[in-house]
This record gives sequence, structure tokens and C-alpha cells, in this order.
Amino acid sequence: MSLMAFRLSSEDIAITFIATGAASEVTEVTAKNLATNTSIVLPGNATLILHQVATGIQILSDGSGNGIIYPNPFQGTAKLMVNIKRSQTICMQLIGPEGQVLVQNNQYLPSGNHLFTVAGSSPGIYFIRITTHEGTISYKAMCVEANGGESGFLYNGFGISDINVPGQNQLKHDGTAYLLDIKPGDIILYTCKSGNYRTVIADSPASSKTYTVEFMACTDRDSQNYGVVKIGEQWWMAENLKTTKYRNGEAIPEVTDTTEWMNQDSGAYCNYENDTNNGNIYGKLYNWFAVTDSRNITPEGWHVPDNTEWQALINFLGGSDVAGGKMKETDTTYWQSPNTGATNESAFSGLPGGLRAFNSLGFIYLGQCGYWWTSTAEQATAALFREIDYNYAGTSGGWTIRQSGLSVRCVRYK
Repeated sequence: MSLMAFRLSSEDIAITFIATGAASEVTEVTAKNLATNTSIVLPGNATLILHQVATGIQILSDGSGNGIIYPNPFQGTAKLMVNIKRSQTICMQLIGPEGQVLVQNNQYLPSGNHLFTVAGSSPGIYFIRITTHEGTISYKAMCVEANGGESGFLYNGFGISDINVPGQNQLKHDGTAYLLDIKPGDIILYTCKSGNYRTVIADSPASSKTYTVEFMACTDRDSQNYGVVKIGEQWWMAENLKTTKYRNGEAIPEVTDTTEWMNQDSGAYCNYENDTNNGNIYGKLYNWFAVTDSRNITPEGWHVPDNTEWQALINFLGGSDVAGGKMKETDTTYWQSPNTGATNESAFSGLPGGLRAFNSLGFIYLGQCGYWWTSTAEQATAALFREIDYNYAGTSGGWTIRQSGLSVRCVRYK
């Protein structure tokens, strides 16, 4: 008995990207389904197919091959791309709306991608069944308009792809099918690259579309490049600051000793538990003196947000009761369980970098909380901060002594 592997889909979604701003092309895209934490990397000029998985139907993979049918629903004809894992003779069947086998072909295919045109002679639901040595792959497609001729298959060629949507870019790559399974409502995080530029977009697309990706410089004095994301009318860094230098090139002192940190009255930074690996993941922790130093801690064109700018972000995301979840990176790779309400639908990608206390408590709350400085002072010795937590979907804030070590995000307006 052969193993059945089904791809029962509603309409698949084709996604393409074009560049604007500081770069003329998108060179690479990483697309991550935040609901399943699955991802795929594709060239920036390729088309990503978001394959909608029918709820309640398990998709099995028998290793025999995979593919896509597009568009779906279709008018008259559709394209079927099949990837065969090893050279062999396959059996292709087209099953009509009444359940009858309309066409059956046996064809030898070498390993790789193969493109077919599928024609439907009458409206209705069609099944395409491909039987290989390893098992059977089935596809479901809806024909909404007859083609005026006969139902059948037409072989278009090996190693090619002409899947295209009117008004969108033709594929310009080696024919590889870039496929990511989704369910309706899933949020996709796109990290788009062009040279040193990175722009992050979060969206839950309901139909095929082209994203216009705006690139802009966000480079610190250490020549480290940061991803950016537009949230409302603000542009935010999509990760925490890691610089060890002010904008004029002068070094920010690294202070590792607890007593020295507590007594510091000028700018300083550290890594959580003085571990550079933590600094690479969560960014550096800075005291408030570094945040407000006139030599400037931020990349050119960027600044540390004041309390009002943080509040504008939170208001745009629906208010303090829900904004935290929309700002937190999903799953529990870095966040302690349960990571309540985390969707990251803003693409802020907040991490729980913890803090360094202004007193002898030292480093605390890594994995549980993320704390970010504002540039707003509070009384003579304190300043305001914003916070998100592992067990709360909202955001909170308060003030702390300026010797505290917190994370920094930067903001700008176009």
C-alpha cells in the first residue's frame, strides 16, 4: 500500500518584493511563519508561494517529491510545478469534478523541477494525482471558468518556472520553488536584505501581493548594521543597540566590576553577566549617562526615544494592555514560558535582555523581562524606562536610578 501525501489547498498566495530608498534591489529574503516558527530563505527576485494548508488536514511527506499548483482557483488553465527527488517514471492522473479519471499519463522524469499546464474543460474541483516509486502526491484545485477545450496536461519543460501573477515580477532565478505552509491568519515575518541594509516587515497576507521594501542606513560607529522596521509613522531599530563607541568614534567604557558600576557617574556599557555572547544576542546594557551623552550613542540619523515617542508606539499597537505581546519575539527560545500573548506582529522583535541593577543585586531578569531606556529624566537622579514581561501581554514602565544598565532601541522619522 502506498503512502499518501496530500497538498489540499485553497488559493495559494504569491509574494514578491521590490526595493526603494537606499537600495535598488532586494537581494535576499528570510520568510518566517510566526505561528509555526518555520522559515525559508529565498533570493530577493524570487517569488514566494504561501501555501494555505486546509485546517484539520495533516500534510505528510514521503520524500517522493513536492510541488505547487498556481493560481488556485484558476480560469481555464493552471501551472503545476513538481519537484521529483530521483529520476523515475511517474503516473499522472487528472480527476474531474465528478470523480472520474479524465487523463492518465505515464512519463519518465529526471530528478528536479518540472512544469506542466493543467487544463480544465468545465468548472469544478479537480484532483491531480502523481504516483511515484515512493508514494502518491495529490493536489486539489478549483476551476472557476472552462478553457473551451479538453481537460489534460501539457508538459512545459524541465528545470523552469514561469509562475507569474499579472502586475507582478516574473521569476528570475533557477526555477526553484520557494514554498512556505501557512493557515489563514498566520503572521509572516519577512527579513529583507540588500547589502548591509535590512528591513523587517510583518504581515498576514490574504491575497497575492508585492511588498515595496524601503531600505535605510542604520549603522553604528563600530560599523554594525541593524535591521529596521516601520511601525506607524515611526521607524525603529528591529534589534537592540550593540555599539561600544559614541558617534564621534570615542570609546564608551566597558565596566565589569559591580562596585565600579554602582558608582559610575558617566557613560558606560556592559554585557549581561559580562558575557559577550549575551551581548551579541540581546545587545549591550547601558547606563543612562551613556544614553544622554552629547557625543551621541546612536547611529547617524537616529536617536534614543523619549517617553512620548515610546507612548506613540504603544498607542499605535492598541494600548498598554496588548502592545507588549505585539512587540515580543515569539516562542520560548529566549523568552521564559509562557511568553504570554507574544505575536510579534509589529516586527519589533523584543527580547528579554534583563538589566544590571544600580546596586549590589547585579544582573537580573534575563529571559523574563526586556527593559529599554527613554531619554526622559525623572527628578535629579532617575530616568524613565519601558518594560515587557514573559507573563504579561501588555507593557509597563516606571523610573529607575541612572546607574542602572538597560537596553537601548533607537527611533527616527523619515
